[in-house]
Amino acid sequence: MAIGKVLEKWGVWIIFGLAIAIYANTLGHGYVQDDAIVITENAFTKQGLAGIPGLLKHDTFYGFFEDESKAGLVAGGRYRPFTPVMFALEYELFGLNPLIGHLMNVILYALSCVLVFLLLKNLLSGSIRPERIMPVAFAAALFFVVHPVHTEAVANIKGRDEIMALLGGLLAFFLLLPKKTLTPMRWFAAFAVFSMGLFSKENAIIFVAAIPLAFVLLKKMTVKNALLRSSALFVAAILFLIARQSVLGMGLGGDPPMELMNNPFLKWDGSGYIPFSGAEKAGTILVILFYYLRLMVVPWPLTHDYYPRQIDVYQLADPLPLLSLLIILTLIIITILNLRRNPLLSFGLLFFAMALFPYTNILFPIGTNLSERFLYTPSIGASFILAWALNLFLKKRKGISAVPFYAVGFICLIFAVITVHRNFAWKDNYTLFTTDIHTSTGSAKLHNAVAGELSTRAPEITDETIRDSKLERALVHANTALEIHPRYKNAMLIRGNILFYLRRYEEAIDAYQQALRVDRQYEDARRNMGIAYRDGGRYFGEQMGNISKALEFLEMAVEILPEDYETLRLLGVAHGFSGNHNNAIDYFQRAANAEPDLAPAWFNLGTAYMAAGETERGQYYHSRAREMDPEIDNKMRSNAQ
Repeated sequence: MAIGKVLEKWGVWIIFGLAIAIYANTLGHGYVQDDAIVITENAFTKQGLAGIPGLLKHDTFYGFFEDESKAGLVAGGRYRPFTPVMFALEYELFGLNPLIGHLMNVILYALSCVLVFLLLKNLLSGSIRPERIMPVAFAAALFFVVHPVHTEAVANIKGRDEIMALLGGLLAFFLLLPKKTLTPMRWFAAFAVFSMGLFSKENAIIFVAAIPLAFVLLKKMTVKNALLRSSALFVAAILFLIARQSVLGMGLGGDPPMELMNNPFLKWDGSGYIPFSGAEKAGTILVILFYYLRLMVVPWPLTHDYYPRQIDVYQLADPLPLLSLLIILTLIIITILNLRRNPLLSFGLLFFAMALFPYTNILFPIGTNLSERFLYTPSIGASFILAWALNLFLKKRKGISAVPFYAVGFICLIFAVITVHRNFAWKDNYTLFTTDIHTSTGSAKLHNAVAGELSTRAPEITDETIRDSKLERALVHANTALEIHPRYKNAMLIRGNILFYLRRYEEAIDAYQQALRVDRQYEDARRNMGIAYRDGGRYFGEQMGNISKALEFLEMAVEILPEDYETLRLLGVAHGFSGNHNNAIDYFQRAANAEPDLAPAWFNLGTAYMAAGETERGQYYHSRAREMDPEIDNKMRSNAQ
């Protein structure tokens, strides 16, 4: 068949080119979301080559938090050093350049797509007629190339852990294919690339089971021979687990944390969080599995955030969990019944299930309900299922019918459009968060993220009306986050910041105090509360003329910020206005000690002494200030105006 010859010659290049083309519009994007954890705010990555030992010796989150207790916030910890090492090398060569990161992701994704095509072509031989292999393999690989659930893995630079984990597994798969003689060099190469995948992300370990399973089901090898041929995988997996254990310790992390943003299986009982009941957890997990299945078939709408309560709490007896259970049981029965009759179908279903299982929260908590990037590797199974379906359709007709390929082509065209459109959302945090909040309306985390982005950008706006409007919009999102998650300390902090920018200082202080009641050691809230007291004191003194209120706020501020120059200066001014010259001298002296290189600090001290009747000392400090800055008198008069 002509199409088969064309695909034999050009199929690899077409797949590679399409993968590049579909994600080309990500190349102008910046760093987004979790890129901060592994790149822009990772202390080790930003050391370049010098940071690599630190990346190898610690939890992957440690370079971001620089605190072992916080690095293990997610149960079990994370040891995925390979891609952070890649980022460190890129930083060494190019600095913080998101173009390089995105370009690498796109190229590596395109290579993965080529491997999917080549593996399908090889594994289909023996299962379907020779003339059908190329078009069926190409169509199934094309489905993988364009599937929209891959956008999170490819468009987010941090998603390279998903890309490299799959690439390592696919390369090992290709190297171990039965058609090739398993030489020591090929065995070692399979070991090396699979190790790369494992050290990129631990979910690559599913290939330890998936590859020998494929050899048994699709290549008709005996179990013994399949396991022997896959021995490189077992050795790599054992060494990875030993390395992981040496860094993170034994076990899967013990009890899950009692923080909703790290454990979605908690519910609010009016006074605190308690774990889901068994029926609630089972029901909710079944709904999550339903969402995964739906996203494979109908990948719309898409969002990066499924944190609580984007997926609500379900009882096992609720209709949706029961529907999900029925679908899953049906798929299990289909898998078992077709192990011999239709091994391609059974393998596709088994691969999907094995690759998804680590993300189901059944075996251990993963810190979130679900994520679209978690479908990146499982979607390989969907490509095998599609290959089986195409072959089934063709079996019922003589020759090669174009109808099913037109249908797949139409679906792939729709998927490609969705993917390209979805890529635009990953431009930056602001675009991503403000786009996805329309889908993830129930997510406390995303409402908080939108509030944070809006409140960060608002102070840069010079038009006060527009600025305050944006801040009020941010406040709505912060309040919504707290309605969903009443003990969300970061939302309390951001809410306090918004109220601070709106000059609602007393409400801002209340918000910071609320955050400190949740976490007494929350240094950001404590520091910001001090700033709110300070600027509130300035506002009440300078704008409202209420010196007693100003002093009340400033005295609270200095307890929190005892070395803050501006707080000490304002206290000196306020006491001077109140006629408490000795107190004014004391605070101006402390301010000058805090910033001894500032001429105004010494000038203010001199003025305080002059007001207290100590003219000689006052003139001394004025002279000292003039030596530091000959224009100090004019500057102080200008500031007074």
